[in-house]
Amino acid sequence: MSKTVSAALARKLSAGQEGTGSRSRALLRALRLAIARAAVERFKLSASVIGAKQVSKCQEVVTSGLEDGQMFLLFATKEGRVASVVLDVSLVSAVIQKQTMGEVFADPPQPRALTDTDAAMVVPLVEDMLERARKLVDDQSDAARLNGYEFVSRAVDRRTLSLALVEDRYDAFEFTVELEGGVRQGTVLILLPKISVAEGQAKHADLEPLKTLSQAAGVVRAELNAVICRMHLPLTTLSDLGIGDLLPLAGARLDRIDIAAIDRNQATTGRLGQCGGQRAVRINEFLQPPAPTRPEAQSFIEHKRRDAPVEMADVELSRQDAVAEDRSHAQSAADEDFAQASTDRLASEISELAGLPAPVERPND
Repeated sequence: MSKTVSAALARKLSAGQEGTGSRSRALLRALRLAIARAAVERFKLSASVIGAKQVSKCQEVVTSGLEDGQMFLLFATKEGRVASVVLDVSLVSAVIQKQTMGEVFADPPQPRALTDTDAAMVVPLVEDMLERARKLVDDQSDAARLNGYEFVSRAVDRRTLSLALVEDRYDAFEFTVELEGGVRQGTVLILLPKISVAEGQAKHADLEPLKTLSQAAGVVRAELNAVICRMHLPLTTLSDLGIGDLLPLAGARLDRIDIAAIDRNQATTGRLGQCGGQRAVRINEFLQPPAPTRPEAQSFIEHKRRDAPVEMADVELSRQDAVAEDRSHAQSAADEDFAQASTDRLASEISELAGLPAPVERPND
């Protein structure tokens, strides 16, 4: 026994199945969300999409169903692909009223010819919508279809629009938008040219890739406090300090500094130096770091004192050959080197490491 299907139900079923097949609806959902978010965040215009439909059309019938009184906006890419966004008069009037008077009126707009000034006030909303939709889609081909479009002109009528759309096939995305909680309704029609999957992947390669967790962590700002010396000063001495005064950094060593955490407690030790022409600090230098595998890896150059004595660890001096004068001379040199680690010299080393001019030495009193 067969049942008769009504004509209205048949039209609904055919409309729902038209042009679908296995095609993804991700682009339709992205555009629907982008319209509502762009209206709210761009112009504080409350908008919700209450109807959405996607249909594939050939170039000969791409403008079928349109009227000359609508707003025809043309967008193009550097490659020459042309797309169009069609807005009805009700939606254009609502966007202009929101920008000029701060609210949308329920009265229908008076019939008039749309101008380039009207287009200039609506274009920012459309550009924001296209950019948001591109960021919402995950498929490479869908992202490439929305990438690179810029506003070029306004088509004055339906015939001019038909001549500008020269691609073989287009996807028509039609949305019914409710504004300000039902005060006004309007329609948005987006005509996007189709591209192949291979072309979409090639275009997507030019887009900025999403950063992985490791790449994003590389741009996170981190603050390290290198403590060269800790000292205790009376409050009166600290209050009397002025420009040019020097502090005695007793026991300060640039090869054994403290790395302080955010709570000012010592987290580890390090060595001041430079890497790639920039100031750097090597942390946990007690552990032997692995050798760099890449040839372009830059090595760490530790900061060395200009007057550091030559190490004589591999030279063995015989006690029989060393005379008393040599021993006293070596002892005097060691004492002199220790004495040279004074406040002025440490200040000069720190200034050099920080890229500051060396302090002027004071004449001896």
